[in-house]
Amino acid sequence: MTRPSRQFVPFDDTYNIPFDGRVVRGVRVNDLLFTGGQVDLDGQGRPFHANDLAQQTVRSMELLFDVVRKAGLEPGDIVYLHALYVADDEASEQLVAQLVRKQLANSAEVACSFTPLASFPTAGVRVEIDAIAIAGSQKRLCCFGDDGAPKGINARRLAFLVEKVSQDRVSQPGEVMLLLIEQLRQSLSRLELSEGDVCAVRLYVSDAVSVRDAAECGDLLAKSLSSEPPVFSSALVPRFPKSNELLRLEVIAVDKASCPAERRIRHAVEETSFSQALAAGDLVFVGGQTEAGSSDGTGDDLENQTHSLMRKLREALASVGCGMEHIVKIEAFFAGFEDMVNWQRNAQIRSGYYVRPGPAATGVEVPRVDPPGALISVGCIAVRDTS
Repeated sequence: MTRPSRQFVPFDDTYNIPFDGRVVRGVRVNDLLFTGGQVDLDGQGRPFHANDLAQQTVRSMELLFDVVRKAGLEPGDIVYLHALYVADDEASEQLVAQLVRKQLANSAEVACSFTPLASFPTAGVRVEIDAIAIAGSQKRLCCFGDDGAPKGINARRLAFLVEKVSQDRVSQPGEVMLLLIEQLRQSLSRLELSEGDVCAVRLYVSDAVSVRDAAECGDLLAKSLSSEPPVFSSALVPRFPKSNELLRLEVIAVDKASCPAERRIRHAVEETSFSQALAAGDLVFVGGQTEAGSSDGTGDDLENQTHSLMRKLREALASVGCGMEHIVKIEAFFAGFEDMVNWQRNAQIRSGYYVRPGPAATGVEVPRVDPPGALISVGCIAVRDTS
């Protein structure tokens, strides 16, 4: 059994979060680094530049580079970056994207995802940025979006894609989903990948899309990837910068050339067309776990749902030969608006299931979690011991 080398980058007096939990700023496992969301906070968890999107973006990038360097990598090793920001208007995303790409100007191409939010739990926070880096990953295949920026990166070890559609030609969510699927296939081909290489997908849905239409879009995506189903998660977000934009899609893939079929393990349950967990070599992906409120009301509060989801997460990991100690990145979306109490509550519960010193984590508020009655969604990436 091969146990990968693990390095943890802890919080310190210069930057901390407003709760005492088993989470860290970053986890490096061999050549891979996973960071938690970096936020413009001081050692007491208070914003340095309250409500200033530009200043917070710059400092969040500085904090991100700090984690990367403390883990023994360089900013040029970043292959994927995710910025979640409070969207005041169409210019907000343009500002964040401009500042992020300026900071990355001396790096190789990076797949960047920008996700609008209505709020953060901490008053005055406007942006949170996390990333994945691969040591020595300078040789990358790229494909580009209409804006000329990279939308897809194949760094051989891992590949990332961010797809979006301008709805000039279509107006229904289902039609948009079909266009996204078509674009995804084309982008995978450009990156010398196939649909069977896809391990994890996340669908971001505008709050202009109904619950029913969102579910139908998920079904269309599941059918398109049904031969080798990946794990899946979704998140509802405020309307995208372009008012007629309804959906965005993020994809993580592992090239089969670097991971033979016999090293891929999928765990599925009957009620979903996607995998619950997927192991591709030493990498493990668990989709967003959710739970609707129960008929007797026992599942209608955040605490009960969070405990239930963490138990599901543990079971999904076990199904592919993994434990909670192997988690390197947690991603959580919970229903709320500037709700520090609920964030601290669900973060503390989740933290109780981690093994010290804990994973890197990103947890944010969203307007709604599907299916109806669900209050939180939790998914993860883990790196397991391999034979």
